[in-house]
Order: sequence, then structure tokens, then C-alpha cells
Amino acid sequence: LDQGTFELVLRVLQIMQDGVDALKEAIFSLFSWTDFVTGGGVDDSLIGNIDVTGDKIRYDTVENCVKEVTYFNQTEEPWASLPYGTSNVGAAGCGPTSLAIVISTFTGQNVTPEITKTFAEQNGEYVPNVGTSHSFVKNAATHWGLTCERVGKDRMDYVVESLKEGKLVVEICEAYTITGGSSGHFIVLTGVTTDGHITIADCASRERTGKLYSVETIKSYGRDLSEGAFWIIGK
Repeated sequence: LDQGTFELVLRVLQIMQDGVDALKEAIFSLFSWTDFVTGGGVDDSLIGNIDVTGDKIRYDTVENCVKEVTYFNQTEEPWASLPYGTSNVGAAGCGPTSLAIVISTFTGQNVTPEITKTFAEQNGEYVPNVGTSHSFVKNAATHWGLTCERVGKDRMDYVVESLKEGKLVVEICEAYTITGGSSGHFIVLTGVTTDGHITIADCASRERTGKLYSVETIKSYGRDLSEGAFWIIGK
């Protein structure tokens, strides 16, 4: 073997030894993660005209959609440095922060990430060194008097119709999708535009919050879980 081939073989053997995560990291270091999400370099999102400054975000969506949400960002203070289980809100608080967005928007109360993360901790919804339990979403929603229904990726038409009826949808995204990182991530779907794109509130990124996403892209982000990747929440 020549030197280049020999080094490549060593690299492959090392990746095999390190496991699946290392293999994914190697692939994603060579290609844009959006290529794998949408296939062959198709843009995964469109730049929108959404103003993502401040604590209220407004959306230009079809009639009956939620037009404005109360927005919190887990990476910004005073939330980021708050302890959350064995971690902090900035690193592991996407679940509580997403629910803070939903609950505050629907109830009109100032239900902050500090309040929702405390609820998660006190009710055993934080899994040490892992993050927020999936059961937290429904438990938090119902605790604050909201309805919650969980559905799978095979129900995208229903998800879209629910958004058009004025509901918000929490989605658990698979690793290496919307964030490009190795951990899953909760986001909030907020509505549908006249041309069929979905608007979101991403509690870890104002930039991603300002974009529009196709239904297929949103579907591709969702985890393949038997219980479903989407929680449809309403008043």
C-alpha cells in the first residue's frame, strides 16, 4: 500500500473502533449535513422575512395560525447558565425552553425556562447525562391547562392542519439534522405560510427561527419513534 492508502485504512479502522457516532462525525466533516437531510445539496430552508429580535416573534402565516409567540432562547442569559440537572439550560434545556415558549404564548403568563426546567427536575423529567424525558412535553402542557396529542411522522397532513387551526407543535429532532450536532433537539412549529412552508421557533437559534421550512424537511428532522415525533398542543 502507498502511504496515503495506508493512512486511510488506519483512519477507517479507528472510526470502526470508536463506533457509530465517530463514523457520523467523519461523514459530516466531509459533507454539509443538509445534503443528508434533504438529499443532494437541496436547500433545507428558505430565508424568511421574520423579525427574530426581541421577546415577541411575529409570523406572516395563513389565517387562524398563531401569529405571535413569546420567545425564549436557551443560549442567552439569564437562562443559559441556570443549572439543569447535571448540566445547564444552555447545553441541555431545549425541552423546557420550548415548552416555555408554548405555555407562555397560549396562557399569556410569563412561564420562563427557569419555571419549566424546575418543573422537569421536580417531576423526574430530567434524565442525568441525557437530557429531558419525552414524557415531559405532555406532562408540562397538561399541568398548565393545555391539550396535547402525540403523533408520528406519518401524520404530517394532520400536523399541518393542526397548525392551521391555531395549535403549536413541539417536535423532537434527530441528531445531525437541524442543529448538525450529535444530540437530539426540541423545536416548536408555529404555523404555515400561504405557499405551504412551515415557520418555527427554535429556542437555540434566532437564525433558524427566521427561516422557512418545507413540510418534507420538517418531517425529515423528526425522530423515528413508535410513539411519534410531534406533540400537538392547544388551548
